[in-house]
Amino acid sequence: MNLGDGIFMVDLMERGLQGRTGSYVFPGSKKALIETGGSVSLPHLLRGLDELGLKPEEIDYIIVTHIHLDHAGGTGSLIQRCPKAQVIVHPRGARHLIDPSRLVAGARTVYGDQLDTFYGEVLPVPEERVQIKGHGETLDLGDRVLTFYDTPGHAKHHFSIHDSRSGAVFTGDTAGVRFHPELTGLNADYILPSTSPSDFDPEAVHQSIRLLRSLKPTKVFHGHFGASEDVERVFSETERLTDAFVELAERLDRPDLQWEEIATALKSLVLQDMEKQVGLPRDPQVLDPDITLNSMGLLHWLRTRRQR
Repeated sequence: MNLGDGIFMVDLMERGLQGRTGSYVFPGSKKALIETGGSVSLPHLLRGLDELGLKPEEIDYIIVTHIHLDHAGGTGSLIQRCPKAQVIVHPRGARHLIDPSRLVAGARTVYGDQLDTFYGEVLPVPEERVQIKGHGETLDLGDRVLTFYDTPGHAKHHFSIHDSRSGAVFTGDTAGVRFHPELTGLNADYILPSTSPSDFDPEAVHQSIRLLRSLKPTKVFHGHFGASEDVERVFSETERLTDAFVELAERLDRPDLQWEEIATALKSLVLQDMEKQVGLPRDPQVLDPDITLNSMGLLHWLRTRRQR
C-alpha cells in the first residue's frame, strides 16, 4: 500500500486479521522498515517486499518501535534473511532482542498456549547486528532523516519516530490502536489506548503525548494500523480514554480483583463510548484482543501501585 512521501505499508495479517498490524517500508537510497510483527507474519512481509521490488538482501535497517512480539517477535527470523541489515531498537529493548528468553516467558504468561500460534518462534538477534538509538538520535536514510524519541507509557522500551520527509510520526502503540472502517464497518476511525501489561503508566502516556504533540506532526502512523490525518484527535482521544480506563480500574480496585471483571466493565465502557463517538461496530468481538490485554495491563498497574 502506497502511503505517499516514499512510504509503503505491508499488512502483516496478525492472527490472520486483515488491517490489524502493519510494517512500514522505506525503499529509498537506504532501505528500511519499521516493525516486523511475529515470525508467523514473515511470509506476508517478504511477499510485500517482493511486490515493492525489494529483496531482503537489500534491507539496510530493521527498526522496531518496541519489543512486544506483535511488533518485533519476528526480528530474529527476518535478520537471517537480511545479511547486511542492522536492527534499530530502544536502549531498554536491546538485551531482550539479543536474548529473548525473558521476553518470551513474560509473553507466555499473557498468551499461554496460544503464544506460538499467534506469533511463532522468537529467535535471538546477534549482538553485533543490534544498534541502539537514544532520545533525540537520528538515522539518515539518504532521502529522509528519522529522529527517535523516548515515548514510554505503553512500554518502557518504546520510542516513536519522526520522519523529516513526510513530517509524520510512527508511534507504535504510544498513540493508541486505530480501529479503522475496514475493521469496524463504521464511517470513521476510533482510537483505543493500549494499556497492555506490564509497563502501562498513565502519567508517562500523558508525557509522551505532550512530546509527540510538540513535534507538530502531519500524520500519525500507528502500529495497529495505518495512518491518522486528524493528529490532534488521535492525541486527545488517547489521553481522554486513558484517563477513563484508569478511573474505571480505580473504581473496581480491591485485593481479589481479577482481569476478567475489568474486561467486562471495560468492554461496556468502550462500546458505550464508541456508540456515542462513531457508532457501534458490526462485530463487537473485534475489540476483544485489546480489551483483554488492556484489562491485564490495568490490573498489573493497580497491583504494582499497591505494592509501592
